[in-house]
Amino acid sequence: MLHTGGFPNARMPEAEGSQAAFRRARFATWSPEWPAGTRFEYHSDSAHWVLADLIERVTSQDFRDAIAQQVCAPLGIDRSLGIALSNQQDICELVPMSAEAQIDNLLRFNNPQVRVAGNPGAGGIMTAANLALFYQGVLHNPSGLWNAEVLNDARTNIRCTFEDPLMGVPVNRTLGLVVAGNDGLHELRYAIFGRGCSPAAFGHAGAHAQVAWADPATGISFAFLTNAAEADMMQAGIRSNRLASIAAELEL
Repeated sequence: MLHTGGFPNARMPEAEGSQAAFRRARFATWSPEWPAGTRFEYHSDSAHWVLADLIERVTSQDFRDAIAQQVCAPLGIDRSLGIALSNQQDICELVPMSAEAQIDNLLRFNNPQVRVAGNPGAGGIMTAANLALFYQGVLHNPSGLWNAEVLNDARTNIRCTFEDPLMGVPVNRTLGLVVAGNDGLHELRYAIFGRGCSPAAFGHAGAHAQVAWADPATGISFAFLTNAAEADMMQAGIRSNRLASIAAELEL
């Protein structure tokens, strides 16, 4: 999950990815674009399918069910991947803010069958409150849900500092999270940290300036979600940063 694998543009149609045999056949068609471990580029629609396959091999469960049963349920939050057709009535559809071509791919998540398939890279569906609650779980590890050593590694051990080709700053990635860091560049990292976040804050952004992070210094977790599909990512990021900065100044 360091996004250094070298296959950032590999694609996995949800209909194939949700079925192990088709998923693994698709893996066999992928080829590297550059040597693994030599640079960072976000693998938006590829790396997470590999992770889903690993989850199934380790747990012997469908990856969507494993996440629902082993992560969501213990934290008291709703199922986030693989939403049945009968449970989609309250989902807000993504709304395009322009006719720009780069948002067309995102709008496929309005397709009910795509939601059923549960893309592990961008198809998670939840409220901002539930996402903030998830980060409280990562912050406090209630009832020892996760191995404490593994969780601490995920929150603190920066394994990738290659430059982000979009923002031009070290990515500061652990296995799955982004750490704010103490170099003063945290607001530019792929988590959209607030200005006042401590160096130990950790989180991850989502498509079109979704925000989620937690800060051990304050105990605050913050999430901002929107169903607006915007082509101007920089403008959306500025807005999200302003909201994150307000949250970072709060005290419990």
